Amino acid sequence: MSPRRLLLVITSLLLPATLQAGVYRWVDENGVTVYSQVPPPADIQREQMPAPPPPPVTEKEAWKEVNQDWRKMRDRRDIIKEQATADSESAARTQDKKKNCEIAQRTIEELEFSRRKLIKTADGKLQRISAEEREERLVKAREMQSKYCEQ
Repeated sequence: MSPRRLLLVITSLLLPATLQAGVYRWVDENGVTVYSQVPPPADIQREQMPAPPPPPVTEKEAWKEVNQDWRKMRDRRDIIKEQATADSESAARTQDKKKNCEIAQRTIEELEFSRRKLIKTADGKLQRISAEEREERLVKAREMQSKYCEQ
């Protein structure tokens, strides 16, 4: 529910109680028509206005509408939170994909252009590998490259 509509509903619920004292209408010395709940001075000609009719909606219906609008607003807030979470997860996946692509490219470069038959292991040590193992690692690195790198 828009703030304007909410204000209208609340005002319409409170209006009858505030208008029981009556509304007065008079024209001041400048010719301006004035409406007020406070009666004008005694020497000014005034007219007492009838109270407005009650609002067309019952109080229970008005609160029901307000509660529905609050639920809608809460649902929209939940959707925004879910979207923000999905966006951050997407950004994390993109970052992981970029990192894996870089690893694949570096591995391919090391395996293709290095004439040595030594590779660096995860713990930082050098290890000698056979030509077959080198080819297997190269195939895996190319698969990783095709999976994670944009072509």
